[in-house]
Amino acid sequence: TFQEPAAAGRGAEGKESSSEEEDEEEAEGQEQERLLGKQVEWVASGPPGKTGLGHVGPAEQQQQRRRHRLELAFLLCSGCTTLGFLVLLVIILTSHGEASLESPSPKGSSATVSSSTGAPHIFLLLADDVGMADLGFASEEMRGLTNTIDSMAESGILLTRYYVQATCTPSRASLLSGMYPSSIGMQHDIIHPTSPWGLDTSQPLLPELLAAAGYATHMVGKWHLGHHSPALLPGARGFDSMLGYLCDSEGYFSHQNIDEKVASSGEFYKDMIFSTLANYSFAQHDGVFSDLLYLQRFNTILHQYASIDTPPLFFYFSFQNVHSPADTVHSSWLTDDQRAALAVLKASLAASGSDDEELRYAVAGLVAMLDYSVGSIVDAVQDLGMLDNSIFIFSSDNGGCTVNGQSNGYYRGQKWFLFEGGVRAHAFVWGPGVLGVSQGGVEYSGLMHVSDWLPTLLDASGSDSESSSSMDGMTQWSALLACQASASTTSIQCTSGPRSELLVHLDSYSYLGSPSSSSSSLPRAALIVGDMKYISAEYCVGWLSKVPEAAESVLGAEWTCDTTTCGSPADSGSSSTADYLFNLTADPYEANDLSAVLVALSTDMKTRVQALASSSEVVPKWKAPDNAAYSYWDANDEFIAPWDL
Repeated sequence: TFQEPAAAGRGAEGKESSSEEEDEEEAEGQEQERLLGKQVEWVASGPPGKTGLGHVGPAEQQQQRRRHRLELAFLLCSGCTTLGFLVLLVIILTSHGEASLESPSPKGSSATVSSSTGAPHIFLLLADDVGMADLGFASEEMRGLTNTIDSMAESGILLTRYYVQATCTPSRASLLSGMYPSSIGMQHDIIHPTSPWGLDTSQPLLPELLAAAGYATHMVGKWHLGHHSPALLPGARGFDSMLGYLCDSEGYFSHQNIDEKVASSGEFYKDMIFSTLANYSFAQHDGVFSDLLYLQRFNTILHQYASIDTPPLFFYFSFQNVHSPADTVHSSWLTDDQRAALAVLKASLAASGSDDEELRYAVAGLVAMLDYSVGSIVDAVQDLGMLDNSIFIFSSDNGGCTVNGQSNGYYRGQKWFLFEGGVRAHAFVWGPGVLGVSQGGVEYSGLMHVSDWLPTLLDASGSDSESSSSMDGMTQWSALLACQASASTTSIQCTSGPRSELLVHLDSYSYLGSPSSSSSSLPRAALIVGDMKYISAEYCVGWLSKVPEAAESVLGAEWTCDTTTCGSPADSGSSSTADYLFNLTADPYEANDLSAVLVALSTDMKTRVQALASSSEVVPKWKAPDNAAYSYWDANDEFIAPWDL
């Protein structure tokens, strides 16, 4: 049996390594290369928009990716029987042809494979904590690391006024429910490992609605919508299968929660669930980088739906990247082009006097891995002839957390806060066979919220949209189709959409202590109406650029407040809250508060927020942590699992 080698980079889970540990890590990396060649063979690509998708191009790039798949077969089939390994080889190696923006059907394939109903396959790609300056098409320092994502964004429909929630759990709840978090009690805090609450089981979710419409539904990656009861797990919420983790964060190699330790041993609890996977053991994936094991599972599932007599597939790929901990991607995994791009970044960080050079450098590696994974997903769909009948959605769940190495550029604030750096995210829709291809670039600047994806995707699938009529989310499908139809060889910006306003956040309950009763202060909220954004009862946070002086120079604003952690807003540098009013068209970086200038407008929006709190906000599902979880986890081989049985 092929023995799986130790994983490189394991020491980066929030711990500083000594020089001796670094030597050991280097030795581990060399041993892994000796046994496997390279665990990850990155695919370099040309500039966005020149050769189509970043994951396509010269034939040797396709061969690199196929060699990598062969290496993955060895890595991921440790413990497989001979027959199982041969089956995995067949699955991985039966891919051919090149994708192309001009000719999306795979060369060597006689026909595009459609589903049995003709409905499109839907691939929902959700990144974690990717900030507004963490992707190449929006950040000079990341240029060259995300060529696949860049090219998809530039040849698809880029959403330029797209909003999410400021933290993971509320965003994911809104994404899968089509509701504002405040409408379903998910507005208050995130779900922690011992939290005995979650997304209400009476709330229909996207996978359930698509399953009712005839879709097969699968997911990998992060759940984070509740796990104290089996009724809250993905398998009970509409997914046919799930491989991934339940809580907020874990090591990329160890798959251990980085905050919860076993009292008896000091080890961290493991967080990995696998529903409907026969003969699976955690040992198969212990020490394997998250993206790689999720890609292998994706590939296995995809092959089950690659014929015309199978149902359409909805696949939710909920990435771990680029959430902390910033586990190290071994340098030998990267191509020369990516190492060169990282070297430029490292020199730039050193020259700027950044005090977190190594952290930002590590996050850049995770960003590159994210791009590799997206390219691999599209490759696999392309190779099986499914691309012409597929829709891809890419989004981040919230803004970047700057103290963890992510960056929101000049946008104010970060994760957890209601300024643009916390709630504005990159997103795009791509599907050359369904939406067509734009050579010049299409930007959709209509207001869009993460809750809009559910009705939009139901519309795109041809499902009965009656179920979404009572939702907060609004279908954007017609607007997106109209925008794409108007595209030509020149860039186009579409502004017309169904939304004129957007409730970014609403929480009338104090972040400190139990939310059993409303706070006496104004609800903490953010509301966008047209160009104007009103924020109430928010803690002061500034522009968390890596170089404060540069931000001040660009914005013409002083560095008046700051935050030291990505946690409760009460952790910010100021103990007091204030109301703000910004014109986002004239002032996208929120440097000029107009609340004292446009007093009447500010008062009107304040009244609107109060009315929404009275009419639509429900009491949060939040409950205090339950320490009863630990004894059950201890008895469950130190795995995080439901304990309210």
